[in-house]
Amino acid sequence: MPQLPKDFVLYMQSILGKDYEAYLDCLSEKPPVCVRLNPSKPNKLFQLEVPIPYCTQAYILKDRPHFHHDPMFHAGCYYVQEAGSMYLEQLFNNLELPTHPIILDLCAAPGGKSTHLLSCLNHNGVLVSNEIIPSRNKVLQQNIYRWGYDNVIITQADATSYEQCDALFDVMLIDAPCSGEGLFRKDPDAVSHWSKSTVEGCSRRQLDITQSAIHALKPGGYLIYSTCTFEQSENDDVVKSLILNHGFRQIKLHAKDKGIVSTSFGLQFFPHLTRSEGFYISVLQKVVDHNSLLSYSNQSHKYKSIQLPDQVKPFLKDAEMLTIENYKGEAWYVSPAVLNILTSLNHIPIKSAGIPLGRITEKYKPHPALALSNKLHYENQIDVSDREALLYLSGHTLANTENRKGLYLLTFKQCALGWVHAVDGRLNNLYPHEWRIQYR
Repeated sequence: MPQLPKDFVLYMQSILGKDYEAYLDCLSEKPPVCVRLNPSKPNKLFQLEVPIPYCTQAYILKDRPHFHHDPMFHAGCYYVQEAGSMYLEQLFNNLELPTHPIILDLCAAPGGKSTHLLSCLNHNGVLVSNEIIPSRNKVLQQNIYRWGYDNVIITQADATSYEQCDALFDVMLIDAPCSGEGLFRKDPDAVSHWSKSTVEGCSRRQLDITQSAIHALKPGGYLIYSTCTFEQSENDDVVKSLILNHGFRQIKLHAKDKGIVSTSFGLQFFPHLTRSEGFYISVLQKVVDHNSLLSYSNQSHKYKSIQLPDQVKPFLKDAEMLTIENYKGEAWYVSPAVLNILTSLNHIPIKSAGIPLGRITEKYKPHPALALSNKLHYENQIDVSDREALLYLSGHTLANTENRKGLYLLTFKQCALGWVHAVDGRLNNLYPHEWRIQYR
């Protein structure tokens, strides 16, 4: 652990008092390894001995496996996530929401909270998962695709763009960019980026983001605000400003689980008190204003209805889903609910919606996300061994031992990994280059 900045030490001593030494000691310990299972995919994967009490299907592992050499990880059967972040489920499930809520995860990369929300929604409603930074948006897309749900739209916009979506969302999650103090144990490099000026800059940025985005929240809708820092100026002070200046009321949170600390406006996780890294979360409700505009644009000029490609018809048989194409020629397999939200986001850059199918051309190659979808029927599949799965994930060509021809779904223990095209003697690998792992 690098030496902690003096200003940070003084601040932590001021808020922890005699507990500071216990906090300091825990920074030298290995952080817990936690996974959250995908309820829509096979998940009997580990010796799951320590459940996380506030999150269903989440566990602390005894040891850290080599996740990137586990085909089940690449199949989206589980997500590696720190425990405090999973408290989102406890809060979300206690909100009074419509049957099919519309949710925005504004700062979504790498995708832990978005995949968690998709599990909580259980195929109901629509999640809009947003990340402004292009490189992080690509990571978000991959993790969303792995999770396999179709009731999701991925966007790449800043908070001011969402300011134009008046009163569209029932829930807005803002996991705000922060000074990262809660990551010091897991990521010691974060220490070198910390300074008092960084904290001050983060708090200003958090206020800017929240004040812009909240216009897109419906009256009576909920704002879930979170960070991975201990700073009051980035946590309670931001929440207090929203209450005093922007028409929100506090939803009082009562932590029943040991070690979680109640603050004036939220809950704080400390690593020496919980089996978690540092984390803060708060819930607010937008006060009902009958003068607020409910905006639902019905313009759909960006999309046209097309036929499902013949190559994937054996794999997709949901009569309620629609196949649409955007102005770039990208085809998506979407529900009417997703299409309805798409038409309300005409000014927002859309990266993906529903199940991506790829570009419909004469030499059509199905999108890798289609292979991982929960909507997929496993026809024309080839189940492979552990070694063959890792060879496939690393980009190798596999042998075609049964003289197959055409498009096949490659699976491992009946979990889809991706596509192959069977020709004489070999299975051509269609796994995307940017997803491939190092394996020999």
